[in-house]
Amino acid sequence: MDDTTNSGAGDDAPSGPPVHELPCARLVQISDPHLLRSAEDTHRTVNTSATLERVLAGAQSFIRDADAVLLTGDIAQDELPDTYSRLYQSWVSHWVGAHTPVWCLPGNHDAPVHMQAELSDAPFSVLGHHGLGNWEVIVLDSRNPGKASGLLGEQELSRLESRLAQTRAAHVLVAIHHQTIPLGRSWLDSVGLEDRDSFNDLIYESKVRAVVCGHIHQVIDRTINGIRFLSCPSTCVQFTPHQTDFSLDQRPPGFRTLSLYPSGALTTDVVWIRSMTPVEVSEHTESGAA
Repeated sequence: MDDTTNSGAGDDAPSGPPVHELPCARLVQISDPHLLRSAEDTHRTVNTSATLERVLAGAQSFIRDADAVLLTGDIAQDELPDTYSRLYQSWVSHWVGAHTPVWCLPGNHDAPVHMQAELSDAPFSVLGHHGLGNWEVIVLDSRNPGKASGLLGEQELSRLESRLAQTRAAHVLVAIHHQTIPLGRSWLDSVGLEDRDSFNDLIYESKVRAVVCGHIHQVIDRTINGIRFLSCPSTCVQFTPHQTDFSLDQRPPGFRTLSLYPSGALTTDVVWIRSMTPVEVSEHTESGAA
């Protein structure tokens, strides 16, 4: 029996692709698994290895048909090399298989050095840029050491600017961990991208058609200046939207699918693992750091 429920684009999403246009690339976005060294360990009282495994089981058919998986950060809650190594071994042995590329980026809970060391072999790669038809996907590092908020800094902003100037692709999708637009009335605005103004100055009036992020454990779908800003649910717990204080939502884990079209259009769905009942967690045991 099907274990998934789809939710469509947001109310302000742009119109879809031209009639009869077929996608040139398909992506699956998975985010914020918050894994730990042992498969039995828990985060916010949730066994995050088990919830990721259930999400990947629900995503199997999507991943088989995808050109790549975007794994958008907060992979290892404990930032240990063994946690990344365990993810790699599980992924290639029985979760998904070794055929679909997995493009990774670090979140505020990740250790980039360990990510590079343990997730450098196929199908994984960390950061960089990738061509898909007449699109390019630019994968950025917004980790801000010691802080929950994000920061691209001069080096990553310069890399983004250079890629936007050099790419021969007609359209660009940017993947980043931290949200790059204000959510409004949300405690998460204090832990977003600190240099978002510099980032947005670069992408407006460019080839960028969409920005996808993780970090906020909830779904957004907004269009600003013609650019689609999208986030992805976590594979473990969700945060309640529009809250001034930290609060856990009752929505189940999920993932996002994206189809990219030659015209620059994009269609997307969020898929919830509906058989997973709302996660039972204690909201008082930990702080709200994303």
